[in-house]
Amino acid sequence: MTALLTANAIPLTNNFTTLVCGAINPVGDDDYFRITLGTPQTLIVERIKADGTACDPAAPMSLTFFDAGGDMLANDDHGGTGGCASLDGLSGGPLQFLPPGDFYIRVKQTSDNIVIPAYTLRITSR
Repeated sequence: MTALLTANAIPLTNNFTTLVCGAINPVGDDDYFRITLGTPQTLIVERIKADGTACDPAAPMSLTFFDAGGDMLANDDHGGTGGCASLDGLSGGPLQFLPPGDFYIRVKQTSDNIVIPAYTLRITSR
């Protein structure tokens, strides 16, 4: 997957929470982020709205989590708070007890038909 080679690196430390801001522009744009884990971690990756309001159902976004080889481990488009996309390793699944190494997150507008002028991701490690 060529897009993984150009993913933006997110610096992380153990037991972290970090915010990443982005935009889906132009229409059809996908954003990719690379995280590198130095020790086994459980992750939560979620789209959030800083004001706590629900995500706009007219502008759904999806999160996809890949391993270093580009294999999809998890995907969601509305399972989090307020209908926002969320991948939660604390409740089990593939983001629980991830081994050290590189992983990738793709953020996209689900139907690839509108611009998202700004979004925020919260990535938490336990």
